[in-house]
Amino acid sequence: MGKNKVVIFAGGVGERMKYGKPKQFIELMHRPIIAETISHFQNNELIDEIYVVITEGYEDKVYQIKENFNFTKIKKVINGGKTAMQSIYFGLVAASENLDSDDIVLIHDGVRPLITDELITKNINICRENGSCVSVGKMVETPILLEGEYVSAILDRNATFVAKAPQTFYLKEIKEAHEKMMDKPEIYNTFVDNCSLAKYLGYKINITFSSSQNIKVTTKTDVYKMIGILNGRDYEKLLTE
Repeated sequence: MGKNKVVIFAGGVGERMKYGKPKQFIELMHRPIIAETISHFQNNELIDEIYVVITEGYEDKVYQIKENFNFTKIKKVINGGKTAMQSIYFGLVAASENLDSDDIVLIHDGVRPLITDELITKNINICRENGSCVSVGKMVETPILLEGEYVSAILDRNATFVAKAPQTFYLKEIKEAHEKMMDKPEIYNTFVDNCSLAKYLGYKINITFSSSQNIKVTTKTDVYKMIGILNGRDYEKLLTE
C-alpha cells in the first residue's frame, strides 16, 4: 500500500485580518494556528509525510515551528505560486517525489486547525476504498441563488452542503488533473479548490461529514470562534469583551 501524504496550503499574508502578520501565524492558546493544524496530521498514525506550502519569505518560520513542536513528519516547506491553485500544484509536485501509484494526498488549509483525528482517518479510508473524497458540512441556513441583485431560486437546505477540508485524492490523479488544466488558465485559475477542479474533469467524488467546528480562519470573528471552542466557552461572549 502507498503512503498517506498531506499538502497543507498556508499561503497568503492576511491583509484582510489586519493583525500585522499572516493569519496562519496568529497564536491560539499559545501556539500558531498553523502549528495547531499540523499537529493533527503529525499525531495521526496513518499519516506518513507532510508538505507545507507557504508564502515566500516565511519558510524559516515554518521550519522553526517544525523544530519547536517536533513535527517530524514535515518533509519539505515549499514556496507558493502566484495563485492558490498553482501553490497547491507546487505542493503536489514536492509530494510526488518517489511517487508510488497508490499514494494518497490529503489537501488541507493551514488556517483550518479544528479538524479531528477521526475526520483525517475517514478521508483516508474512504479514498482508499472508493476514490476521491471531500469533507463537507451541513448547511444550517437557507441557501439561495442570485440573478443580479435578486433571488432566482431557493435551494433545498437538506440537499445542499458546504465544501470543507481535508479533500483527499490519489496523488497521481490529482496532480495530473492540475496538469490537464494548466494550458487553460482562464478556467484553471477560477477553481476555488481541488474538489471543483476534479468535478469539472468528471471525477466521481465521495463525501465524509465534517463537524461544524471545522472552520477556516478568514476574519477576526473566526478567530474569536476558535478561541471560544478551544476554551470550551461561548464565543459570542468574547465578541463583547
